[in-house]
Amino acid sequence: MHEVRFSIGITKKRYLEIYNSPAQQVIVTSNNGQKIQFPVRYLYDFVTNTGINGNFRIVYASNNKFVRMEKV
Repeated sequence: MHEVRFSIGITKKRYLEIYNSPAQQVIVTSNNGQKIQFPVRYLYDFVTNTGINGNFRIVYASNNKFVRMEKV
């Protein structure tokens, strides 16, 4: 398994705009400068009344399949 760490800060309104868009994808820059793209639904559990803010990590299996996302 491997992981990618990143920080994100978006409002709830912006999250809903992405969620309701045809693409439903988020693109972030990881802490090591790598651009990563993933479905916005991975962030669903982290949405608060003010949006999504914090440091996160995505864990991938050895075949690069998504395993989980965690707030760190």
